[in-house]
Amino acid sequence: MKSKVRTIIETAATFICLASGVGAVQAATITLDPLNPVVGNGDSFIINVVGQGFTEGSGGTIGGGFSLAWDPSILTLDSYNLTFPGDQTFGQLGTLDNTAGTLTNADVTSLSGTTDASFNIASLTFSAHNSGVSPTDISIGLFAGGSPRIWADSSGFVDTNPTFVDGTVTVNAVPVPAAVWLFGSGLIGMIGIARKRSVSHAV
Repeated sequence: MKSKVRTIIETAATFICLASGVGAVQAATITLDPLNPVVGNGDSFIINVVGQGFTEGSGGTIGGGFSLAWDPSILTLDSYNLTFPGDQTFGQLGTLDNTAGTLTNADVTSLSGTTDASFNIASLTFSAHNSGVSPTDISIGLFAGGSPRIWADSSGFVDTNPTFVDGTVTVNAVPVPAAVWLFGSGLIGMIGIARKRSVSHAV
């Protein structure tokens, strides 16, 4: 009898663990791709805002809003466009402020939305103008009154409450090529020889 009870308890525990694991895998996130790129000073590069793990099929998602912040002493956002596959009926580009290092309240809310579990939201082209590590902090966009531009399931407009996953951009100083060093050392050598010759002529 005890062994049967124990088997039932173990089976129930396994089911609970599996169910919680499935929930974790299917949790919706809004993040960046690539999440932690490494670039050189002076480089231009693209980061995509992407949704992952949303409701797939007829439920889909009607979209929502996001904001992004970075270190303006390291990065500049040169251009961006919204790439959400829905119709973006209620979407807006948001407000770009490179002095503050922010793109605020961009929105891709639509009527038709998308039935994909994972999808592109926006494409951002940055340039790196200083070495260092810049955060790329992403968060939900807000309406003028401060309420969130929610990401909703199109079945009944249910808030999907996605997790926003931040990243970083590492900008490395561009090393001086070896050929430049060789050229410089050769130039110094030639200057030294020229000076010796001028000294010998003077003598």
